[in-house]
Amino acid sequence: MRELLLLAAASAAGLLLGAIFFGGLWFTVRKGVSSQRPALWFLFSLLLRMSVALAGFNLVSGGRWDRLLACLLGFVVARLVVTRLSNGFFKLNATIVYTWALMLALTVGSMLVTRNLSLGLTRSRWQNLLEIIVTGIAKQIEDVGLRHPKKYLGFLGTLFLFVASANLCTIIPGYDPPTGSLSTTAALALCVFVAVPLFGIEEQGLGEYLKTYTEPTIIMLPFNIISELSRTLALAVRLFGNMMSGAMILAILLTITPFIFPIVMSALGLLTGMVQAYIFTILAAVYIAAATRGREPRGEADTTIDA
Repeated sequence: MRELLLLAAASAAGLLLGAIFFGGLWFTVRKGVSSQRPALWFLFSLLLRMSVALAGFNLVSGGRWDRLLACLLGFVVARLVVTRLSNGFFKLNATIVYTWALMLALTVGSMLVTRNLSLGLTRSRWQNLLEIIVTGIAKQIEDVGLRHPKKYLGFLGTLFLFVASANLCTIIPGYDPPTGSLSTTAALALCVFVAVPLFGIEEQGLGEYLKTYTEPTIIMLPFNIISELSRTLALAVRLFGNMMSGAMILAILLTITPFIFPIVMSALGLLTGMVQAYIFTILAAVYIAAATRGREPRGEADTTIDA
């Protein structure tokens, strides 16, 4: 009974988060269009709504997949309610449908795989596959230069699994990968844009992290800020361009040679999708490593190099 009440509370929290997120979007559009600086309105609103939503999901779930799923369900219901109240202001397109379907599949799959984990030598094939994926991602994070990979495994692992799953599902007929839409890749890049300074501030403190923007001299401050923005744009455009071009080439080949070449290009597209997921995750890990590196003592760094 107590667990059901907690799930109901998680759903109610999801409703509240969804109302804040989508209601805030509706308010931003209404005010931003008539504002003299609409770009500032939309940028500040996006960062604020994403921060509130991500913090709320993390707080409500408490590391429990069932509570996270209940919270996401309330979040989706809130979106439908706000859509109805705003007279169709929010349009439900294929990208949103496939994105939420993929998120639901990953969440449910994670719940099913992790519900009966074994610590002994006898383990299921799904658990072995899960351990291979987790240890592989943790090893790559450590190789990038992050000394505590478990700390970043949740964020970076989620990025990799989402992008990889979205790209691998292209073998399903009628499926359009969400990563072939600039809105999805921009959202993923913005998650990295927000996560990098958060991890940096957590490791170094606010003052020390802000000092990194003035290194090696104060003259570099505007260039460092531009670099932060440009690499976020590059993350979004790179993933979007590669996935969209692959889908277009496959569609053209289906029209010209509908038998052999589409099969070859589909296999190549799956390989390209995995490579893009790997590149996106590694670049995010590199950015986080650069933001958290300042706290490492110089003597410890020299010892590591000598070893």
